[in-house]
Amino acid sequence: MMVLLSNAELEQFKCSPTVLGEMVRVAKDAMIDVTFREEESDDSDPEDQKLIGLQNINRIHAVRIEFAYDDMEKQSRILLGKLAS
Repeated sequence: MMVLLSNAELEQFKCSPTVLGEMVRVAKDAMIDVTFREEESDDSDPEDQKLIGLQNINRIHAVRIEFAYDDMEKQSRILLGKLAS
């Protein structure tokens, strides 16, 4: 994108592939942390706590990543339309 597009064209994008990749990396790291973190001893089952943690991460990050990807795709289509005309 940065090689082919002008600065004005790049400014149309709120999200870039680099930002999207970073969002995925953060989500992956959070999942790894929850999966392999040592749980403090309490009354709850450690596996249940891990599952709840993974569900929370998935719920939060998946929505953010999906929204950013959809926005980038929409902006790409608008830019392609402008470039084609």
